[in-house]
Amino acid sequence: MSLPYKVRYKLPLEYLTLQDWNNFAKNLLFLNQYGSAKLLQYYKNGNLQNLNEVFAKYLYISALKVAGYNVLHNLSQPQAYTFGEGKQQPFESMSNRPTFELESITLPILNFQIQLPQIYKQIQLLIPKVISKIITPSFIAGTQFQFSGTATVQQLIENYLDPSYLESWREIIIQNLGDSTVQINNAIYLMPKNCLKITANSPSEIQLNASDPTLLSLGIGFAGVPITAYTITITNSQSDPTPSPFQQLLNLNLSSILSSPSQLLNLQFCLDINCNTSLYAYVENYSSGLTNVYIWVNLPTSIPANGSLTIYMFVKNSIQYPYTGISPLVAQQLSLSVNYDNGTNVFPYYQSFAKLSALPPGWELVYNSGSNSLMFETYYLEFINENTNNGITQSSSSNFENLVVDFLVQLGSFSGTADSVFGIGLGEADSTSQYFIGGGGGAVIGNNSDGVAFGYNNNGTSNILYEYVGTSNVNSFSVSTAPILLGIGLSSSETYFYYNYQLQYSTTDTPGTFDLPITVIVQSTPPGMELYTIKTRNLPPNGVMPTNSQPQKITILAS
Repeated sequence: MSLPYKVRYKLPLEYLTLQDWNNFAKNLLFLNQYGSAKLLQYYKNGNLQNLNEVFAKYLYISALKVAGYNVLHNLSQPQAYTFGEGKQQPFESMSNRPTFELESITLPILNFQIQLPQIYKQIQLLIPKVISKIITPSFIAGTQFQFSGTATVQQLIENYLDPSYLESWREIIIQNLGDSTVQINNAIYLMPKNCLKITANSPSEIQLNASDPTLLSLGIGFAGVPITAYTITITNSQSDPTPSPFQQLLNLNLSSILSSPSQLLNLQFCLDINCNTSLYAYVENYSSGLTNVYIWVNLPTSIPANGSLTIYMFVKNSIQYPYTGISPLVAQQLSLSVNYDNGTNVFPYYQSFAKLSALPPGWELVYNSGSNSLMFETYYLEFINENTNNGITQSSSSNFENLVVDFLVQLGSFSGTADSVFGIGLGEADSTSQYFIGGGGGAVIGNNSDGVAFGYNNNGTSNILYEYVGTSNVNSFSVSTAPILLGIGLSSSETYFYYNYQLQYSTTDTPGTFDLPITVIVQSTPPGMELYTIKTRNLPPNGVMPTNSQPQKITILAS
């Protein structure tokens, strides 16, 4: 009677295929399921006759795929070298043997209740021990190489494997596969076909010497690969929790972590140390020297009231898009032609105006404007003064209560005459007598109560923006000629104005309605406004964005 999975045990038992070992594991599962009677029946019928010899000589496996590493192998795939231990009985010493990883199975411990001959008793002792090895994975890496001359074991690992394995190593096994002897520490000899297990304080203490070339296999068991990570703690100082999900701003000093802005796309953000939950992150802007890097992270969970949340940042060796992306402004700063914009994965609404040839769906020209006022550039949409009005507005309204609308723009230098008007905000602009359009058809700001905006309205001053809620001009401030981020937040009882990632002003005035279209309109000034992106994000508690700590370096072992 045959076992359900064929196992081709070979003599001399120097080679077993990966499939043979996996079938062997399945046989253990089968025997556990049907009990000791089946074991006796199979043994009497000629199955598993050499099982004890297999256990005794060739249980140590460093030739399989272990934790993603292709460990010891020979040139004839799919056969694999296995480690042996001479004549020692395995059931007397297996408790301290290296573990290995086959197909994932879970087996209960056998409990035979009948009298068995001695060899069966040996099998009875062996199977639970083998099971414990199968279900307890470890990290093993290995290789083969021709060796001659003198070297320490540490040097061999550094040359042929990865030096980082030494930071958490547990044991090292060297097998002499060749025909020449290897002398160890000028004292003992590793004879051909024999193995050496090393558990010394340091691999640098073990020196090998071979007068003639010989083939060695080198295997190392280690707890994990050390990885550098950075913790970032986000603190909510408000008495209300953040919404869930929530677009959290990180202002990070990465000057000592990254060597170049080109590495920004290599950043990875995670909700947990093992990165079981990757976070979408959007790099919007950065300063010279990377002392201020502005990154939005989409948190799937809420930050508690007066509480904190810790996330983890990793610097990878490759681009992490689409989980980590960049704005068109950052792409311009890096002179990138490839699109790594992932804003749609981070924000409730996101519209990039880079690399367009026409207005995107849902957008149209403002009243008294023409398409000749729009210049579609590589990284932004430029508005030029070719018509009475110049600009764009959404074709329909949306409800912006408990949201912030952000505009990434560059206004440059501007000053005014009697006809100089521009507005950036929420309100209608597709016909006369609306929030951004006067009764005569020209651009205005605050023509009725149904709107909110940043604007410049015939005031004759230079680079001063005014903040409007309904018909009221509630505040003014000076703005930079560089690219800036303007934001308008609305709650049921308050309006918030943001400038370059800071809450600039708030008021209890609110627009007459929260159902409004987004509008950007220009009349005469500025001479060329550049619009990179428009996005929405969830309003933070009481308009106050939680703060973040600077990245703190930690080292973890990859599991």
